Amino acid sequence: MMLGWVSIEKEAVTPACAAWVSALCRATQHHHIPELHPSDQPGILIANHCDDTLLEKLPHYAEQASHRLILICCQPMLSLEQQLHLIAAGVSRLFCWQDTHSLLQAVLGQLQRWAQIDRILSARAIREQIIGQSPTWLKVLRNTVEIGRYSNANVLLLGEPGTGKELIARLLHTVDQREHKQDLVVLDCTTVVPELAGSEFFGHEKGAFTNAIRTREGMFEQAAGGTLFLDEVGELPAFLQASLLRVIQEKAYKKVGGDRWHNLDFRLVSATNRDLESAQQQGTFRQDFFHRIASYIIRLPPLRMRKDDIPLLLDKFLQEELSEQAPTVDPTVIHALQAHDFPGNVRELRQLVRAMCGRYNGYGALSTNDIPRDYLHKIGTAYFADYEESFHQPVLTALHHGMDLKTLKEYVADIARTLTLQEEHGNMAKAAERLGITVRSLQQFRAKWTP
Repeated sequence: MMLGWVSIEKEAVTPACAAWVSALCRATQHHHIPELHPSDQPGILIANHCDDTLLEKLPHYAEQASHRLILICCQPMLSLEQQLHLIAAGVSRLFCWQDTHSLLQAVLGQLQRWAQIDRILSARAIREQIIGQSPTWLKVLRNTVEIGRYSNANVLLLGEPGTGKELIARLLHTVDQREHKQDLVVLDCTTVVPELAGSEFFGHEKGAFTNAIRTREGMFEQAAGGTLFLDEVGELPAFLQASLLRVIQEKAYKKVGGDRWHNLDFRLVSATNRDLESAQQQGTFRQDFFHRIASYIIRLPPLRMRKDDIPLLLDKFLQEELSEQAPTVDPTVIHALQAHDFPGNVRELRQLVRAMCGRYNGYGALSTNDIPRDYLHKIGTAYFADYEESFHQPVLTALHHGMDLKTLKEYVADIARTLTLQEEHGNMAKAAERLGITVRSLQQFRAKWTP
């Protein structure tokens, strides 16, 4: 395994420390740990004192370690306050100096776990379904795999609409290693009719009520041995939340009209875009219910926080829509999409790509011509709002030199034509298409300035 890097703060350099690092390097070579990508290696920092100076450096170290930073502090003990500050500054795993063999095993075990998580994420079946390599997204995926692989605890997914909560729920289920694992069962809580909720969740016995002509399985029974995904759990009324407390806590339930308790083995994953803390304060979401469904909380970032993933997502959606006929993409399209905040997140991007494919005529690269005009207007407004300040100084300089508005417009237009022709390697048709002008006018421009 490539360890990545080990950094020792100057005051922590001792013979014992050097010997321990040598032992660690030898151990990583003798354990069967898959090698990670060179730019994605965990890091180990050894420090003598965990003071304010170290706290200032930690965010940089954490970024260098791809947010998988092990800190070994030579102090025998740290206060809770110190530990909290170190973790908030970017430390992933914190160890105090102890028996060297025990410390070696603890660090080695953590490196092995991280390597296994990356091996799982590199599996083709997962890579084809879950797209993205931005640091923010990778952190979510690694956290998801660790929870799903090494724990059977209940998980709450929080995020805006369209951020991929069901995708993460499926990943939790996929990496679950329970023996004889069964299916993932999905229930949209907005579709639950309060009067029929008991039957929906727990099932009913034949004759339990009028029209109960046969025994029915409830959602919990269907999820036995697998995973139950409660989507939009924040929409459940408080009285329905109360009815689920026992089955979540005790993993046991009775069918409507039944008198026998049934035991279950299931993982519960819930998701919502609501602010559940505010809902608890307002009394619309029960605190005891929250604690039962949220052993772990995974917060999904909006697309505007992971714009580096837009090109990868765009390519994935184009392949889905156009298969082998998926075109190349003009760089200006990427720039345009990354200028938009996508309040609907990945779901909105998918719908936009679908609309663009409908406009694409099958020839050449996908260009801004294929972006629906209402979208292009929104994107343009945001784009120029972001970059408007960068134009201020050149325009101000031109005005100070006496250039009038007409001359300024002509000057900017000439620069745009020249740069576009250079980027398109002299291809008039492509340059004209990008500029939104005729080929003839571009030819006239070139003739004007060509000796």
